[in-house]
Amino acid sequence: MLAELRIRDLGVIDDAHLEVSTGLNVLTGETGAGKTMVVDALSLLLGERADPGAVRVGRPEALVEGRLQAEVGEAAAALAAAGVTAEDGEVVVARQVLAGGRSRAQLQGRMATVAAVAEVVVVDDGSTDATADEARAAGARVEPAPPPGPGAAGKAAALPGVLAAHTTLPVIGLPIFTPQLAGLDSLYSMVQMPSGVPVATVGLDAAANAGILAVQILAVADPRLRLQLQEFKDQLAEGLRL
Repeated sequence: MLAELRIRDLGVIDDAHLEVSTGLNVLTGETGAGKTMVVDALSLLLGERADPGAVRVGRPEALVEGRLQAEVGEAAAALAAAGVTAEDGEVVVARQVLAGGRSRAQLQGRMATVAAVAEVVVVDDGSTDATADEARAAGARVEPAPPPGPGAAGKAAALPGVLAAHTTLPVIGLPIFTPQLAGLDSLYSMVQMPSGVPVATVGLDAAANAGILAVQILAVADPRLRLQLQEFKDQLAEGLRL
């Protein structure tokens, strides 16, 4: 499992450091802040073809480093095949992309093939599935998805859709306003889901409506909530008459 990520001179990123925790991690930021570059950095560690054009302008190379918590099974076998061992249960992998067009990979500080590094990196540790499982175990019947964040366009968007793909619970997405695109990037990342992965979406910054919709879903099987919801609706109607 990835525990720490260091990115240097990749795209718009000068030098960034990210510590990853277990479970769900949410990456937010304004449009152009570099969220997609973080995803590209992970792709490099996973063996994706290096693009010299991604090196920060004026810099000789880009560097991506990852600190992994060593896993048993396939990861341990991959370490053995590469001729290295985990130190204190951790493995350090790195990928360099030269502006001149070449790339290099390292495993525990030793030169390695890109394929060997990709083999060691845990592609899917099941954290998204675990998040959904934890929600079900806690008795949740609706999954309120955190918004993808201001300007969460590109590969880092559609977080509610990711959750919806990993759970049988209803997922409610809350798009938020962004100054660059007036929130359209956030909205489209939720409503344009592939067939079979529905996300209930409310208006921009409409957190109250998201909460009310969750209550309406729960009230289908909860008479107490139905009564409270009806009282709330009656109060709304009374306010309109006034």
